[in-house]
Amino acid sequence: MDETSVFSPDYTQSALGNLIRKGTSLAVCAKSREFRGQDFVMVENNLPSTGEASVGFTRWQVVLGHGHDKKVLFEIGRAASVELPATR
Repeated sequence: MDETSVFSPDYTQSALGNLIRKGTSLAVCAKSREFRGQDFVMVENNLPSTGEASVGFTRWQVVLGHGHDKKVLFEIGRAASVELPATR
């Protein structure tokens, strides 16, 4: 998770792909199959409770390994450490 992409899902609507940690669960916001709204795909639902707090992230990655052996398997958003090219 990219800590610089944090937002409060209690005050801001989650966008598709956002990672949400609330209560004892971690979920990804996804397009609903039933209607035009959004749904949440549960990643884990037996984590230590956050109590009343909840947090969302707009940028996150699934990685395998660490350090020089780190392989990014999946990425949502653009990592904060990536510099964007200058626009003309």
